[in-house]
Amino acid sequence: MALVMSVLMCGTPFEPRASAQGDGAAPRSETVELEPLRCWWKTDSNAVHVAERFTLALTCAALESTRITVVPDLTSLEPTSLQLLPFEVVTAIDHKDIRSAPWRYFQREYTVRLVGAGFFGQDVDIPSIKVSYRIQSAGAAGNTEGRARTYVLPALPIRVLSLVPRKATDIQDASTGSFGDIEARRMRGTEWLVGAAIFLSFALVLAGLAVVRVAGQHRAGRPAVVRPLGSRTVLRGCLQEIAVLKEEVAREGWSPERAGRALAALRVAAAVALATPVAQEVVDRKRPVREGQLMVRAGILGRKRAVVSAPLTPASLERFLADRDSMGLTSRLAAALEQIRDALRVFDAARYKRDGALDPAALDVALDNGAGEIRRLQHANVWWGLRATRTARTIPREGGA
Repeated sequence: MALVMSVLMCGTPFEPRASAQGDGAAPRSETVELEPLRCWWKTDSNAVHVAERFTLALTCAALESTRITVVPDLTSLEPTSLQLLPFEVVTAIDHKDIRSAPWRYFQREYTVRLVGAGFFGQDVDIPSIKVSYRIQSAGAAGNTEGRARTYVLPALPIRVLSLVPRKATDIQDASTGSFGDIEARRMRGTEWLVGAAIFLSFALVLAGLAVVRVAGQHRAGRPAVVRPLGSRTVLRGCLQEIAVLKEEVAREGWSPERAGRALAALRVAAAVALATPVAQEVVDRKRPVREGQLMVRAGILGRKRAVVSAPLTPASLERFLADRDSMGLTSRLAAALEQIRDALRVFDAARYKRDGALDPAALDVALDNGAGEIRRLQHANVWWGLRATRTARTIPREGGA
């Protein structure tokens, strides 16, 4: 599109010439003769300074039809071969051809400059160049290529402006900096160096304190304390344990051991809801889960493993509910804790019953009710959920790691 606009700005380079038939009875007809190749220059500036780079565009239009094709020789237009003395070709860009029947336009942009002390205030011509081409004609016997022809591109004048006074004997680049600029840069560099030294000192002091603390803990044999799990993470672990428990019950039925696992999940959930302490211990994969404990996975891809437990019983939960006003329990939270309390009673009786008889229907109902309340507690956005995270405590990692 830019090339077509350039052609339009430069005017139509092709003026058809009409030739008439001789006078006679035959009607008068007209034929159009077109020049097979036309080229022209175009610059982005008509006046340049010495050593200033400017763009010089060479645009050519070659005839291309079903019968005649003009094949120009572009080797002479390469930047290494093109001679435009006294101008110097720096770089060149070859644009994609544009076809608009019956013409094919091609364009090359050259970046040129003029270096010399004797051209100030003068008009210097971009020299005329010759473009060789051949004409291929299509016939019954195949394509026929004619003799080599030459198109002469006219010169283009460029005004050269002066950069220095007339009496100057040489051309030198003047420095834009002063002693004040140098002093300002030196002062700024000193300030940055002092600031970097101060921050480095702080970093070294903090690193030394950390090393001393770790060494002291290692020497005293004190285990490291890890960050406790969040309340939502613990509640999610309770729901995951209940989901696994439901699958096992569906396959193998209820047992006192499975009732004890349900008790552990419900106790931990109730402790999180009440913001009472939840014991957490970070363990590895080989650590077995003891009775009353719940395994919770956290972190990326569940790499962090911790066992949690809570000492709540149906009786202690009943005391909390009786003192709900001083505890600040909302009606919604109190209703959820009542459902968990009833489920705890069912599983507590099943786990510690002496005769060993279990009521599967009652256990299923209690597990479903407890899971539903835990799910509502997990999605509730109330203040006690955040408080549970802050008041949860942790047990040191095994081995002090």
